Amino acid sequence: MDLGMTAAGEPPRQEDDEPLLPTEDQPARRPCAKRHRLTQHEQAQRQRATRGPADPDAWDRALRQGFWRAAAAATAWFLIIPVAVTVISLLHNRSTWLIDHGTKVEGRVVAVYTPVRSAPTITVDYPVGDVLAQAVINRDSDDEYVENERVQVYYDPADPQRVRTDDEENVSNVGTAFVVIPVVLALLVFPWLIAYALGWARRRRSARKSGWEPVTAVVFGSSGGYQLLRLDLPGGARLAVRTVAAVRGRYSFLRNGPVEAGCLSRSSPRARTARTRRCRCASPAVRGGRSAPSRCCPAATRSSSATNPGARGSAARAAKAVSVPAVSTRWT
Repeated sequence: MDLGMTAAGEPPRQEDDEPLLPTEDQPARRPCAKRHRLTQHEQAQRQRATRGPADPDAWDRALRQGFWRAAAAATAWFLIIPVAVTVISLLHNRSTWLIDHGTKVEGRVVAVYTPVRSAPTITVDYPVGDVLAQAVINRDSDDEYVENERVQVYYDPADPQRVRTDDEENVSNVGTAFVVIPVVLALLVFPWLIAYALGWARRRRSARKSGWEPVTAVVFGSSGGYQLLRLDLPGGARLAVRTVAAVRGRYSFLRNGPVEAGCLSRSSPRARTARTRRCRCASPAVRGGRSAPSRCCPAATRSSSATNPGARGSAARAAKAVSVPAVSTRWT
């Protein structure tokens, strides 16, 4: 493409379908800025920011859903125990079947293996018709074996490699491990899930009895990943609360500024609000004063009011006057 003016004073021509350089009346386009790809978390925050104030009915619905999810999880983990017991019974019944219906022959111990960490085994050979077969048997008992010792061997005529002795059931260690490990995990997790489901049931019952009332929540610090909140209740009362361990990183956005929240009504005989715990009462004059524990469930909506909650040790920080995305999800 020619640049500038041609020798005849004519404007530049377009050759080979190439675009002309921009002229004064047609300024050059600015290069497109690199688009920032929003993550799923950022998209969810923007969507929540466009919502209006949270509906108390949505809070009740969230409590109900949380309870049923916790109950379903507890039930699923509990079912692992009877399923594991059934599988173990099938493995032992399969081994017992060899004594009742298998072929009994006399075998000979040809090798004894007693490792330090893995399961001990013995290697036996036994006649299967006119052929001398050999198999490795897991040692389940405390019996000691020596080479060339005679043992009674039971094998499956349809599968001669499936064998056992009088004292050794020869149950697969891998199959046993796949059963025992889930049972141990279920025994560890199930009590925690029961307590978790009961907590949801208690919060749901408190919400149905006492209802909700609006409060303003301000984050004034953090402790070990927990968010420390100050709740300003109607009438001037204040509460200092903390989010629980199950959702420590969930409410980090609250540090951007004050939010409006919903609490269970204080008229309840057991003044419980849903989904936080280890609360302490702090009046405007005497901060840190203790009172009976209370629970509060902030369900954040927008707030443009800015307050300075003061200081609380090295973790205290002033709240910023910024808009906080509306969140009507569960608080614990």
